[in-house]
Amino acid sequence: MHFDTHQQEILDTTLESLVRYVNGRFKIVREISTACAGDKEAQSQLVERYIWNHSNLIDDFVRDNPDHLSETHLSIAAGLTSTLYGSIILESIQGNIVTFLHHTGTYEVVAPENSILSHLPGVPLELTGAIAPYEDFIVPLPPFTVLGKASAGQISKIHADLAAQGTNQPTGDAKVLRRRARLWKEHHMPVRRHAVDKGNAPGFHRGALAGLTSNERAQARAAHYDRETQNTQVFKRTMEARCIDVDELPVTLKEALALLEDDWLNDIALEIDGYTTKMDGSREDLINLICRFYTAAEEQPEFMLVWSHDLEFELIERLTHTNPLPLDQLAPSIATELFPYVPYVFFLNENGVTYAWMPPELRTLLTKKVIADLREMRDHFDTMRLLAAGMATMCGIVRLSDVYERYRRLVDQPFEPKFFEPLLAEMETCDSRDSYALWRHLGRDYVISTEISDASAPARVTREHFSDRVITFGDEPSQGSMPTIVGLSEQDERKFTRHLARKEAELERKRLSLLAQKGPMEVHDILPGMLERRPIEALLELDALQALRAFVDNHVPDNEDDYEFPDLFARSVVISSVLMQESYNDTMDLIRLYHMQECEGTDFSDTLGQLVTNAFNALPRWTLNGWSLEENTERITGRRRFYDQDGKPLVLEDSDPCPCGSGKPYGSCCGNLKG
Repeated sequence: MHFDTHQQEILDTTLESLVRYVNGRFKIVREISTACAGDKEAQSQLVERYIWNHSNLIDDFVRDNPDHLSETHLSIAAGLTSTLYGSIILESIQGNIVTFLHHTGTYEVVAPENSILSHLPGVPLELTGAIAPYEDFIVPLPPFTVLGKASAGQISKIHADLAAQGTNQPTGDAKVLRRRARLWKEHHMPVRRHAVDKGNAPGFHRGALAGLTSNERAQARAAHYDRETQNTQVFKRTMEARCIDVDELPVTLKEALALLEDDWLNDIALEIDGYTTKMDGSREDLINLICRFYTAAEEQPEFMLVWSHDLEFELIERLTHTNPLPLDQLAPSIATELFPYVPYVFFLNENGVTYAWMPPELRTLLTKKVIADLREMRDHFDTMRLLAAGMATMCGIVRLSDVYERYRRLVDQPFEPKFFEPLLAEMETCDSRDSYALWRHLGRDYVISTEISDASAPARVTREHFSDRVITFGDEPSQGSMPTIVGLSEQDERKFTRHLARKEAELERKRLSLLAQKGPMEVHDILPGMLERRPIEALLELDALQALRAFVDNHVPDNEDDYEFPDLFARSVVISSVLMQESYNDTMDLIRLYHMQECEGTDFSDTLGQLVTNAFNALPRWTLNGWSLEENTERITGRRRFYDQDGKPLVLEDSDPCPCGSGKPYGSCCGNLKG
């Protein structure tokens, strides 16, 4: 079977027309870009994702036929209502036939010539993407997002489920896909509509979180995600993919290890320092090696738990009191974030019940005192990490000695300076925008935001020059070395390397320029809350950001999620202002980017514009060493500013009561900060 160029052109034309039609109605993105192919594809992908989740819009498109397409195009469009979108496993590629595995069946998909699927880094892979009927066969609808390598257990579990349903036989028949997609959507994608409150302009409504305090918002969001997770059976599917089916729970660590695949055993052995050269023995030898290490008290393997994720450690802490623990006792939204932390924790499915189970030998070692000591050490390291991340986020660049001085004042028994830097380096991560990196310049050590570190360079180059390609890196890049690139031709690899060198030089110039701009201004102290949560989450608790988020809670676009959109908008303002250090105009442009300009029925919302301005002024600026424009103005004038409910500055006389609530006149209180 062949998917020729003419057929591809028909599909592309149909999709482009459909995307324009839906975006014209719902303004999901601003006008689809024609200047940059990468931008255009990214924007179209957002619209397509909306279409696959609201396939009833395709019927409207076929009825209206805005671009006067032929009957052939409209027939292809009508078939797109049966598109399967979401998590899907690419199991094999044979020529132009690609086998996809989905919870509804196994599909043989006909890929076009030179498909992007042929550039993916091996199989099997778990992807996010779509497949759709085209005439009598099935075709892929790129782009696809790589979620990671699919495990053998995950694949075998889906095949077993499909075999039980009688749907495991591979099919390339479009009729079968249409029937299964219709049934899948009826059960898993119920249509949700928002009602518009009378107080809002057309297209906006009062969100479900409006009027709630921060704690109430958090509780409402958690309850919502638990309901969503339970209703869509995400918990059940996630646990099935990570569980081992057993007739009865094991008794010893050795019995539990015997249940694991070879890859799991090798991964555990790689965690054991000094034993990596002894992995050539039999499977039995490897199991015995792991057991000896983890049950030998003198080795103290429990201290590896210091570096585990919070959820993993909390689960282990709980298992020292309750073992085994049925995972349905945990909130579904929390349980789905958990992974088995073998060999400390195994996920076992016995008679349809999913348990977290800890081997008794390890439970004996992890006494109450050991857990308490580990908790204290983890808290100490968290203080160091969050302090470094908070100061890097606020200041962009800060001297390591300034970070250490604040750390020394925060803890009772601080590490000596010679141990402080190596520990920070050990905890250095680049997996979020509000983390940190270490940088050395002219013999002096600095803590910097990862947004301006060399570690951000590969991702920046990929976004700017290879946005239409799937690129992975085979090895962790070390200082002065280039990671192995997977997914590019040799010519493109050379091009990537050149762009990477230029980007690293650009980031170095940016760091030096920022360092020169700071001048003698003292470094701002870390903000309250940054030692309890990630820096961006703490910045969202600033008064100006809470006022902005409260406004958006009351003006949510009808096609947006009540529980996600307000935080998404406020977080974008923070990232634009702080981490990207964009201009005032760039930050204000977010109002139009998120289609919020008509939320009060005007061309441009005065209130929203004022609130975004206040947020921009309240957020830290790197050139001011973490001080905000608002704070810098107050430092210069000696007068604190206050705002009304619409975000407009209050005009205060010295004799007016101070709005801070002290009971004093403004001129003797916040109007006289220098006094």
